[in-house]
Amino acid sequence: MSEKHIVYIVHGPRRYYDEATFSLLTLLHLLKLAKSNEYKIWVWTPHPENLPQHDFISYQRINEALLFQMRGPLDLVHRVKLEVLIKAADKIDGDFVYVDGDTRWLDLPDSEFSALFESPEEPNAVLFMNGVDGILSETFKAGYYRYLMDNQATLSSSFGIGAPPWEVWNAGVLGMKRSCAAAFLEQSITLCDALIPWLKPRIYVEQLALNLVAARRFSIRAFQSPIDHYWDCSFEASIYVQKFLVRIGKVTNLSQQAEAAYTLSWDRKLFRAMQKQPRYRLLRWWHRLRSSANKRALDMRARRLRENAD
Repeated sequence: MSEKHIVYIVHGPRRYYDEATFSLLTLLHLLKLAKSNEYKIWVWTPHPENLPQHDFISYQRINEALLFQMRGPLDLVHRVKLEVLIKAADKIDGDFVYVDGDTRWLDLPDSEFSALFESPEEPNAVLFMNGVDGILSETFKAGYYRYLMDNQATLSSSFGIGAPPWEVWNAGVLGMKRSCAAAFLEQSITLCDALIPWLKPRIYVEQLALNLVAARRFSIRAFQSPIDHYWDCSFEASIYVQKFLVRIGKVTNLSQQAEAAYTLSWDRKLFRAMQKQPRYRLLRWWHRLRSSANKRALDMRARRLRENAD
């Protein structure tokens, strides 16, 4: 069987490095238990020194200026993922699985990689995503739904977007055949750039673009059993993870750190309880306040892009 490649992209605030460190530690522990050398982990980051060092991990340094440029004219941080994954598709000689940093591994994805290796080519190729979030409608991401309904003909002729229903899968995990990856990702980023001036909230536009392109190119399957993607409570979970990393910081043995991460008690009820506590609600409010001024500036920039497109 071919080598199994797992991809991370880590940049931004320190908490993202903490989340990725925790995720990598859980994966390294599983690889040790399985005595497996079939996996190679790729991490694109400007600061590899802030992450675990291991023979299975290949760090691809990417500078901050390029990362900023990859955000595009509307400063979409999620656009960076598409740009870097295009680089990964060119660099990696094999099928690969991308995972967000706010994850923890529960099992090795051997069966998922087997499905990728055995998959036919497009339009029946397998694509793994993290699970279905919902179907676009008047009650689920209504702004996206209305825009797609109003511009169906244009989107179909320009991008091959199919008719509704439009299912939205979580893009925190993307498992794909190398032979299909580059074209898929390039079409997704082109569509993302076309949609971004017109849609709000912008944070999910990259995910929407991936879904719309994937729907006509792949047989999409859920990648849920081997991994826990805690995106819905990542703000609180990252605080828990940070405290854990401080506790194990005195442990110099990476194998022991990895075992401690994998066996760490993990209860989403704790994070949901934290969401209700005044001090954490205040932190969330402060985070939103800091973002609001930047969003207003981006709204003005988006308006100019729309005017230029007319």
